Amino acid sequence: MHLGRLASSLCLVPLGFAGLSLAGWSTGNLGLASFLSGGKAMAPLSALAFGVLGLGLFLESFIRGKSGRILALTTAVLGLACSLVAFRDLASSGPFVQVSLIPSSLAPSLAWPNDGRTSLLTAACLALVALSLLLQAWGGAVPRATAGSILGLGVALGGLATLVGFLDGQPLLQGAISLPSGFCLLFLGSAACLGAGARAWPVRLFIGPAIEARMLRAVLPL
Repeated sequence: MHLGRLASSLCLVPLGFAGLSLAGWSTGNLGLASFLSGGKAMAPLSALAFGVLGLGLFLESFIRGKSGRILALTTAVLGLACSLVAFRDLASSGPFVQVSLIPSSLAPSLAWPNDGRTSLLTAACLALVALSLLLQAWGGAVPRATAGSILGLGVALGGLATLVGFLDGQPLLQGAISLPSGFCLLFLGSAACLGAGARAWPVRLFIGPAIEARMLRAVLPL
């Protein structure tokens, strides 16, 4: 499968989780936003950012040329803006900007771990994905593509560490990041890594004729 189409397919997972989370917050059903009974729900701002960045990466392989570049830049800027809002809320003691995204019927009943705010780790990973998308949309230079791919790989590893923590019964940072966010980081980071193309250094390690020949020799005896 073409790398661009594979990256687009991976984006369907964060788009799905973001849609479920936003539907949960809008209807007052936090079960949709947490994916795990009693766990931390994905914050509305996180869902919005995952949806925007996932949509940008999903459409990147289908829309080429100037239009595709403008779309990628726009979604990257919006994702970066969401992460900056999250950083601002974390750094201040209030009032929180994200409160406006929470339905008034849910606001009085929210408490940790469902406080409705984006965690520090999620905000940092969202900023890295946005920067990765910016670097990829800026131009086709190999150094920029490699830098964007490395940022995406770091986000994917962070998502993987989060999921391993949930499987081990010890969520990363004691539940500061939700389970749906962990899935989104893993798949969105992988999409950002692969979306940089075959010339990017991390991707180049796993594809190409030399790698295919080694795999064939490992599977099929000479």
